[in-house]
Amino acid sequence: MSICKKRFSLLTTVILIAGFLPLESFGALPQSFVDSTNAIIETLRKRDCFVSVAGDSHQPAGQIISIRQLNNHFGFGASIGKKWFFQYDSATYGDAFRRYFDWATPENEMKWDVNEELGDYQDYADADWLISWCDQYHIKVRGHNLFWNEKREWIPDWVMEIYAEDTAGFKATMKRRLDSTMTHFKGRVAHWDLINEIVHGESGLPERPGLLVTLSGDTSIFSWVFTKAREIDPLAELGVNEFGIITANSSAKEYVEEIKSIESKGAQIDIVGLEGHLGDYVERTSYLERIDTIAAALPHELWLTEVDFLVDPLVRADKMEELMRTCFAHPRVGGLVLWVWWEGNRWRPYTSFLVDSNFTENDLGERWRTVRDSWKTATEGTLDAGGGFGFRGFHGDYVASVQLGDSIFCDTFTLVPGEDTQKVALDLNFLTGTRQPLLNKASKTSFSLNGKTVNFTLPPSESSPLFLFVYTLSGKLLAKKQVTVENGSICLKDGEPVSGCHIICLGTERRTFFSTMNVILK
Repeated sequence: MSICKKRFSLLTTVILIAGFLPLESFGALPQSFVDSTNAIIETLRKRDCFVSVAGDSHQPAGQIISIRQLNNHFGFGASIGKKWFFQYDSATYGDAFRRYFDWATPENEMKWDVNEELGDYQDYADADWLISWCDQYHIKVRGHNLFWNEKREWIPDWVMEIYAEDTAGFKATMKRRLDSTMTHFKGRVAHWDLINEIVHGESGLPERPGLLVTLSGDTSIFSWVFTKAREIDPLAELGVNEFGIITANSSAKEYVEEIKSIESKGAQIDIVGLEGHLGDYVERTSYLERIDTIAAALPHELWLTEVDFLVDPLVRADKMEELMRTCFAHPRVGGLVLWVWWEGNRWRPYTSFLVDSNFTENDLGERWRTVRDSWKTATEGTLDAGGGFGFRGFHGDYVASVQLGDSIFCDTFTLVPGEDTQKVALDLNFLTGTRQPLLNKASKTSFSLNGKTVNFTLPPSESSPLFLFVYTLSGKLLAKKQVTVENGSICLKDGEPVSGCHIICLGTERRTFFSTMNVILK
């Protein structure tokens, strides 16, 4: 029998310190704006939840349950680059990134001219390394980008040398790139910027037809890319990305027209990216009007994908909080991704960095972190006579902890957007820390965990890679190991998971099929 001996009071202390931050402004924003966004956020980004805990041989009624949010459903992210892990202390750079973000957009590692610098093979080594690092900490990756439509210099030199005047040959190289890249990263990337800058051309102004249309000779090339990519990876959310849409000189009209044209030819777009290089004009009335224009014209989820700006350092924290609140309170915006987030990687003299060149947090970093923390739920209470507990929380992933004597038993769950009360069954077995399957249909399979056989259900339509995730009781990801299903049983590809008392989850990048708390011994 495996019993986790971690004291409950320690985790409770952590929760009390990290949680219960009020919904308020942390700077000098107008109170009317703060109040109005708070009112929207309370409805838009939160939901009532009722969790029930069923014991095996012990009654959970009257026990304390603590609930702590691990991350938001809304995407808070930034650009990331492999070279910075090696140019600087890798732990310092990585820890700084993890302190602020749950999503990552590789700067260059997934671009065509990097992956196929030479014509005889595809090189994904740097991208694989970066995605593996993100996997360790459950950071979701936005693939960036499959094709760049703006300038010839961002297409591999050898492609332009051989196929610049051969439209059929150029499209064939596009197909090789698409087939190879989408297959290689299938199941590992949550989003894809399939085509970057579909409106602007080499002059920096809107140009239609675009560069890829000209070089391929196919007026439906954008739609073709989306259709083929979705055939390979139907679970990834596919998007377009464009600059100059929410800025002062906006090309929103051309962007909307091109997106509608792509979909009129049979393609489906999931995410519309608004790059958000705001420059020195960071006025809410301006960028919100343009976001609303896109939202009114298109039904898609909108992401601000490459945000940076140049404003007086004395007001930059207020400007960032204003932008964060605007996005978090907007029903059509699904994420906010920064581009310049640390001073050592400024492609222009922007002031929108959260840490300086030595990764020391500045006022903007403190504001970003504090506002984000205020949008995470941490609560605790006593389980009622039926073993239930209700709360209202922000959408996202949670860990719930229940004390029984000297032991603490945990389970994870996700509070998804919705209007009614979400009911969550935390079906813990208090003697072993194991729990029942999350699903009760489709094919059943099993795996061995700490000498015990665990049964769970895997949907027959699930084709994404399976992983065993190992978390600390506070929610930090310690290990992620790919598994295979052989003869109805789960087999680890690279041995047993790390030892110790942990939360164990089995699933894909996007879905959890089974979770448990247990001790793993070696």
